[in-house]
Amino acid sequence: MNKLKLLVFTVVFITSCVDNNPNEEIIHCPIPEKDFQDIIKTTFLINAHIHNQKMNNKFNDTIKENTLNILEEKGYDKKDLFEAIKFYSSKPNILDSLISDIKDSLEKQQNIISDDDD
Repeated sequence: MNKLKLLVFTVVFITSCVDNNPNEEIIHCPIPEKDFQDIIKTTFLINAHIHNQKMNNKFNDTIKENTLNILEEKGYDKKDLFEAIKFYSSKPNILDSLISDIKDSLEKQQNIISDDDD
């Protein structure tokens, strides 16, 4: 349940960081859907791990650093991420689909972990 709350918070946070200027519609996204999903999912899992370990105060910049490392590993930078956020936020149907896929993937992962614990 905490993971779902964090996912909803992440989505709201990402979509609230975008300017609502209709004159600046982004036609091309620098980060493909699959890579964007992987970046969001990995960032979410890192954030959940830090939150669950109650290390929030100890590692304030860990999520930022790890997100930048993930971007770099995939060949992107912070500017690409901001452009991708603007692009996907301006296309709610695509964003909803991406979020749904991430949620399904996280639920599958949780089921695998739960099965391993049994």
